[in-house]
Amino acid sequence: MATSNENVDSTGKRRESDDDDSCLSSDFRQVCSYSSIKETVGEVLESIETFVSKENFNNHIRPDGYNMEEIEESLELRKKDLAKTDCSVIVAGETSSGKSSIINRILGDTILPTGVTASTTRVCRVKYSEDLMITTYDTEDKNEIDRMYFQSKEVMAEKLNTLAQTNDPNIGYVDIHMPVPLLQGNVIIVDTPGFGDNEQKKVAEKMIEYIPNALAIVFVINVAAAGGIQDDRIVPILTHVQNLRNQMVSFSPNDVIFVMNKWDSLFMETELKKNKYTENAKKSLRTVWRDVDDDCILQLSLT
Repeated sequence: MATSNENVDSTGKRRESDDDDSCLSSDFRQVCSYSSIKETVGEVLESIETFVSKENFNNHIRPDGYNMEEIEESLELRKKDLAKTDCSVIVAGETSSGKSSIINRILGDTILPTGVTASTTRVCRVKYSEDLMITTYDTEDKNEIDRMYFQSKEVMAEKLNTLAQTNDPNIGYVDIHMPVPLLQGNVIIVDTPGFGDNEQKKVAEKMIEYIPNALAIVFVINVAAAGGIQDDRIVPILTHVQNLRNQMVSFSPNDVIFVMNKWDSLFMETELKKNKYTENAKKSLRTVWRDVDDDCILQLSLT
C-alpha cells in the first residue's frame, strides 16, 4: 500500500504521527487527556495564587473586587479538589439509623461495629486493599497515628469495635482496608458520624470534604424512630449541605439516595398507613431537596 511522502523521512522510514495513537485504547487516551487537563488546571491555579499575592493586586483590584477576601481560601479548595482521586459513596444518617449495618451488608461481612451509641465525630473510610489493615489519622487528616495489620476479618472487626468505644479525641479518621471487589478503582465508602440534635453542622462539614468527588450520597432514615423523618435532625443536615453546594464543583444533586431503613418495624401497620407514611416522607424531603426522584427513595429492611 502506498505511503504518503509527508509521513516518510529521508531514509525511507515512516515518521511517527498523531495518527499513531489510533492503536491505543480509548480508555488510555482518556486517562492521558485527563492527566494533561489536570496538570494544566493545576498550573493555572498556581498562576492565580501568584497573581493575587502581588502588591498591585492588593492595592488596585482586591479593594473593589467581589468576594476578594475569600479568594485564597477558594483557590486552596479548588487545589484540594484537583488532588483528590477517590470516588466516594457517602453514607450519612442519624445515630442508630442502621448505617453501619447497611455498609456491612454491602461489604459482605460484619466489619463495622453496630449498636454503638457513643457520640463520635470520626469518619470511617472503607478502601480496597489486598491486605486487611486499619489506619488511624488525626482530626486534621494529616498525620498518621497508627497502622495495624490483621490476619482475619474477625480480629479486625474486634479492633474496630474497641476503637468505636474508645473516645480518643486525637483520632478523627479511621481507614479500613480490605479486599472488596466493589471498591476497586479508587471507590471508597465514607461512613460519616451519626448526627443528633447539636451535631448537624459538624457532620455537614465532614461530608463536604468528599462531596465534590462523590459517586453518590446515601441518607439513611430510621423509620422506627417516632415520627420517622426527624425534622429537627435530617432536615437541618440537608439544609447545611444545600448551603454548601456552591463549593461542590463536581456534585450533582441527582446523585442522592434516601433509604428508609428498618421498614420491617412497620409490619403491623396497614398498607394505607404505610403509603401515607411514604408520601409524608417524600413531602418532607422535597421541602429541602427539590431534586429528589421517587426512584431514589427506597424502603429497606435488613431483618
